[in-house]
Amino acid sequence: MVYVTENELQFSVPKERDSCKVEVVLNEPVTQRVGKLTPLIFDCHFLPKEVKYIHNGCPLLEEDSVRLRIYRTCLDSCDDKGSHSNFTTPCCIYVHVIYQSPNVSYSERQNYEVEFQAVDSIFKSSSPTMVYFSIRSTETNAPRVAWNVGLDLLEGQSHAITWDALQIVDNGNLDAVQLVVVEGPQHGWITVQGIPVLSFLQRDLFYGLIYYHHLGGEIFQDSFEFILSDSQKPPNLSDIQTVMIHIVPVKDQLPEEVPGTTRQLVVKEIEIAHVTKKYLRFIDAESPDNQLIFIVTKSCFSPTSPGMP
Repeated sequence: MVYVTENELQFSVPKERDSCKVEVVLNEPVTQRVGKLTPLIFDCHFLPKEVKYIHNGCPLLEEDSVRLRIYRTCLDSCDDKGSHSNFTTPCCIYVHVIYQSPNVSYSERQNYEVEFQAVDSIFKSSSPTMVYFSIRSTETNAPRVAWNVGLDLLEGQSHAITWDALQIVDNGNLDAVQLVVVEGPQHGWITVQGIPVLSFLQRDLFYGLIYYHHLGGEIFQDSFEFILSDSQKPPNLSDIQTVMIHIVPVKDQLPEEVPGTTRQLVVKEIEIAHVTKKYLRFIDAESPDNQLIFIVTKSCFSPTSPGMP
């Protein structure tokens, strides 16, 4: 554990204390892999022993990174894809605020009301303001995409395509809606419970059974196109939809030997012994254990039979 001081972290802000805050970004890939920075939110003018980085003891990485977000109000940031109960004026100016309608279909127009208040830097509030949303009924019976934010994952990683990233609506039986891949992905593959597929059901998506697996090459963007098909005869088909996949590069690292591995095997004469993880085990930050291959570069040596395995 080490404390962060002004020698390591400084902000170009006025010397007088104000509402300037620093937030630790938690959903950013390739950050805080072997430790964490606390607290999650602190003042820009933090105290000498207020902010600290705690290492979890992992010997695989020699360096780590932390992404911070700085803002001058106590309101939530607007860069995340999740829901928010408050946002700032720049969020509206740069079109970061989105209204997402409910993921159900209605035969008639639906009207919604949302009440807002503006709060300044000294926490004085305006009078309540009402904003109205009117959702028109759809003009098609085909299933359609209501929410599509794509995927973000590390190079060589497998990542679930969840309901939070891709949401479907349909007038009929939503669980029977099928997603049929018509193009891509070019640098990975899609599986359902570990089995490569070219189509899957909406309910598989809802329960988190769909995974995208990156091949691990130096390609950092991928995508796949699909259409939606319902259970009608003949089926109602949607327009072609595209899911964008953003790959975050990972610094190449050599496999590391697991601490505690003995690398010594005592065998009685004419006896057979299995080489288990106790005697030989390596791990790699970019590859699962079942993809590591051990290559014999020098055969076993016997004094009486040189080269004898």
